[in-house]
Amino acid sequence: MHKFLTLSFLIAGTLAGSPAWPQMMGGGGMGGPPPGGGRPGGGQRPDGAPPMRPGPPQIATAQKLNGLLSLTGESLSVNGKALAAIKPDQSVVLLTQASELHLSGSNLTSDLPVTSLPEAQSAGLGAAVLVLSQSRADISGGSVTTRQAGVPAVYVADPGSSVQLTATRLATHNSYASGVVVAGGELTTQDAELTTASDNAPALDLRFGAVHLAGGRLTAAGPLSPAIAVAGEVEATGVVLVSQREAAIEVKGAHRLRLTDAQLTGGADGVRVVAGQTMPALAPRGLPQEGMSGGPPPGGYGPARQDTGGKRSPMGPRRDGPPPQAELAFSGGAISARLAVFSVTGAQVEIVLNNVALDSGSGQLAKVTALSLSDQGLTLGHLRITASGQSLNGDIVTDAVSSAVLDLKDCSRFSGRTTANVDVSLDAGSTWTLTGDGRVGKLTLAGDPAASLIGNGHSLAYDPARNPDFGGQTYELKGGGQLLPAKAY
Repeated sequence: MHKFLTLSFLIAGTLAGSPAWPQMMGGGGMGGPPPGGGRPGGGQRPDGAPPMRPGPPQIATAQKLNGLLSLTGESLSVNGKALAAIKPDQSVVLLTQASELHLSGSNLTSDLPVTSLPEAQSAGLGAAVLVLSQSRADISGGSVTTRQAGVPAVYVADPGSSVQLTATRLATHNSYASGVVVAGGELTTQDAELTTASDNAPALDLRFGAVHLAGGRLTAAGPLSPAIAVAGEVEATGVVLVSQREAAIEVKGAHRLRLTDAQLTGGADGVRVVAGQTMPALAPRGLPQEGMSGGPPPGGYGPARQDTGGKRSPMGPRRDGPPPQAELAFSGGAISARLAVFSVTGAQVEIVLNNVALDSGSGQLAKVTALSLSDQGLTLGHLRITASGQSLNGDIVTDAVSSAVLDLKDCSRFSGRTTANVDVSLDAGSTWTLTGDGRVGKLTLAGDPAASLIGNGHSLAYDPARNPDFGGQTYELKGGGQLLPAKAY
């Protein structure tokens, strides 16, 4: 059983131990003096090129990880302290081997850079709080702040690791410095505030794992910085998500999100879903592998090449059954966007809406497009929106090869236009008000078109082949306008 200690002095120690420098091989070979001289690399290469010189020694990432406060299989409580990293690549807190830290009312700061941005991104090098290998950090109150490129406030990795933030303020001030990176494990927040100020810096970067948010605010100010970048599972209640330059939420791949009474504001789209492939958490070289993920996570698999007997496919992913799809559910709250409320690129997406306030500055409710993947051709986009007790304003548009479905239920109201690849169904209490001339694919109505469709002087053209029940006839609509067969599909 771990002992719990109370720290009553400022911690100033660092992780002990010297790095192990691997044996390097010079151009003349191993095991003895190289041909042509007594120094490594002094021999002539067989191709006549100049002799090779030994490169700089390489240090495994795991051996670079160190912390001002470093716990290995220990438990500790720290109250009301101010702690700051004192050298490059140093975390303020490093937890490994099932350690547990309770941090209350403390202010953690990292103003120092990392020597390798790729290692900071893939392994958490230099993160102010770095939680690995089934460890747990419980942080309440106080703050965590970083100011250098690539240095996140919190980085948690490996299945079994977890971080809980309660009324804590996290802030980063430089490029590629996310507020929290979850690369495996779990994050839980209660009234936490996460803020990033620069580019490529989501307030929350979920790469693999699960996140539970309750209250609080996540704000990303820079370009290419959504409030949340998602490649995992998210549940959130009463949270405020703001991206000043990007989508409030960006989902990459087939993942599940459930948001209740959340307030989303996107400086571009509100919610953006793109095709992608989720990678498992990366194990820094040299760290123990116990508990590490050995394969791809559930869901999140990106498009695959279509089997065409060795020939290039012009479009579409391989489909050995239903393609994986992102599943997003919103209940209450609001989503506002400068561009489209929902944007889908090359992904299969299902969105469920229940009494959510939606607002688009561009007039687009949803935009669905395919994604070009070089030698894989096109991956088609598909979006299904199921709306219950919902008001929806704005157009739903697709490109020539993608598609969308809108299901209106429980007295939902849709005002807008659709393109030819959009199917729409309305139950008996739902209505569609046209805001311009448009087209529709499959149109399913519970009764007479005049009872469900309000034309306002506009025409809606339907596909005769997909709507045989309309008999190729033209119908007059309430408020003027017509439902009529399209001349050519």
